[in-house]
Amino acid sequence: LIPKTISSIEEGAFNDCINLSHILLSCHKLQPCSRNGTFLRAGTNTENGMSVTVREEVTCIPDYFFYSGKDADRAKIDGIVFGTESNDDSIDEIGAYAFGNCSIKSITFLGNPPLKIDDTAFYNTNVSINYSAYSDIWDSFIKKTYGGNVSYFSFFIDGKS
Repeated sequence: LIPKTISSIEEGAFNDCINLSHILLSCHKLQPCSRNGTFLRAGTNTENGMSVTVREEVTCIPDYFFYSGKDADRAKIDGIVFGTESNDDSIDEIGAYAFGNCSIKSITFLGNPPLKIDDTAFYNTNVSINYSAYSDIWDSFIKKTYGGNVSYFSFFIDGKS
């Protein structure tokens, strides 16, 4: 758990954390990175890779935050979940190359889509993006590739009307 009281997460903070299996981000100030990212080689020694939960306090995934410059430096990420089922808010912005050259199986948005996604946010990344079928904001304007190979799938959350 990265609590709200942490004022920032710097570039390289989780580099080489090869046994990292889960991280919960609730720190509202994530620092933009250079091309070195924050999670180089993180989760690579776990069976499925690490899972990341991004709470509603986080408003932006900054430039290069999950970026992996070389294939050998890729973090192994099983999935990233934005928001909570009880809150329609998701994230406001995803910066340039934020998930560039990453190894991510899926990203799930429980709330609304980000208001701004840089055209290079998923550069050279294959990822499935799951979004709530209850959000009418997900449209062809939002559903683009952003520099990668991005597939979109809608889902229903039990008990939500």
